Amino acid sequence: MKRALLSVTWIVLVVFATGCSRKVKIVEFVDYQCPSCKRAAVHIKKLKKEFGRKLVVEVKNLPVKHLHPYAVIAAKAAECARKQHKFWPMYFKLFEKSPVLSREDILSYAVELDLNIDRFIPCLDSRETSRIVQEHLTEARKLKLTGTPSFVIEGEVLTGVPSYETLRTIVKRLISGHRFKHSTVKITVVNDEKCPTCGTTRYVAELKKIFFNNEVRTLSVYSPEGKKLKKDYGIQWLPGIVITGEPEEYANFYVMYPLRLVKVKGAYVVNPAFYQIGYSDEIPSQDPLMTYGSPGKALVRMVPYTSFGPGCRGCAEAAKYIQSIVEQFQGRVSVTYKFLVINNDDPAYEAALAVLCAAEQGGMARMMKIIYTRGFTRDYRAFAQAAGVKNLRKFTECISERRYKNKIAEAVREAVRLWVPFAPYTFIDHYRFPDIPNPKWLKGLLSDLVALAARR
Repeated sequence: MKRALLSVTWIVLVVFATGCSRKVKIVEFVDYQCPSCKRAAVHIKKLKKEFGRKLVVEVKNLPVKHLHPYAVIAAKAAECARKQHKFWPMYFKLFEKSPVLSREDILSYAVELDLNIDRFIPCLDSRETSRIVQEHLTEARKLKLTGTPSFVIEGEVLTGVPSYETLRTIVKRLISGHRFKHSTVKITVVNDEKCPTCGTTRYVAELKKIFFNNEVRTLSVYSPEGKKLKKDYGIQWLPGIVITGEPEEYANFYVMYPLRLVKVKGAYVVNPAFYQIGYSDEIPSQDPLMTYGSPGKALVRMVPYTSFGPGCRGCAEAAKYIQSIVEQFQGRVSVTYKFLVINNDDPAYEAALAVLCAAEQGGMARMMKIIYTRGFTRDYRAFAQAAGVKNLRKFTECISERRYKNKIAEAVREAVRLWVPFAPYTFIDHYRFPDIPNPKWLKGLLSDLVALAARR
């Protein structure tokens, strides 16, 4: 009897000691050559250190092999290290050394980590390891994951690359015993049906995916209710999107707020950086070095924000037609390129430097075309020669000195001020678009704007 009472007492003490805390599981899909995954690995390391055994991180592989040639073998290396109970040392080692991940490099890392090479090499080449990686890819496809890193928490796929503070907030809430209820969220769209640039389909579809238990209604800005909503929530851009209900009951809310959502009178208004804005009072500055065309004579100015990283889907495709379309307007349209690259260790950053250094010698357009066609490597001289850069010594010195690092930083600061959240993103005079318009639509729009400017 005494023994039974002692057992019950011990159970009660354990319950009171642990409170309502519980283990939280994060599933991360990674590509070991992905620059964003490399940054996310730093977040994972800090989270594991802070939360210890309360946090379980399960890593799965989503190698994007058409962009990253060593992604698959790196994924296999991580799985083989897992079999020798050294997954996390290998995980952090691969990201520390990324993108230097050839087979020979990986074998040297395995030796550094004291792995049994006689077991590691056969594992690396085994069908079983390939099957594991393929299973992860299949699971990623079922979840409709489109990029890396991707995080799955409580059944939700987090959008974008969450910051450390965002992940920490979500984990803390879950450890404290909170469960996301996925309550019904009401999405009200105030739109102008007469506005050709105020489309809502894409953005409402994205919100419906994030807040998947939803009710959506659309109001005309000319209706009494639409006018009242516009006034009550201070909506300045159309379409205006107001979210009510309990969006806080979704993990993705903490990814979006406060960057993409603004709290107004107990509701959340979608930040204009999240969706297409038809008009902007302020426009980007003009940089003569990165301007294609005749800025002094041009009637219309186009400013595409672009990048050279794999995350900039559409940037390479747009580069193929923008210059040819501009040439058709015979100096009446100019293009000023701006680079939206942040991490100065990223190959996309070095590619931007290469273009700026080529621009010194009139090789901007050719250098951009070559990089987008071939993909960027650190063989600067070969790229410069192909772009017709005459003074290779001057070009190489420009790269090594990082002569235009301040220009890139200024472009990023300007992008933040103008609410430019990603690339590609385009300004055409005072019109702005969260993408680069397709060729036919772009040519028609430029024709209309040139005709209007000529009549002024």
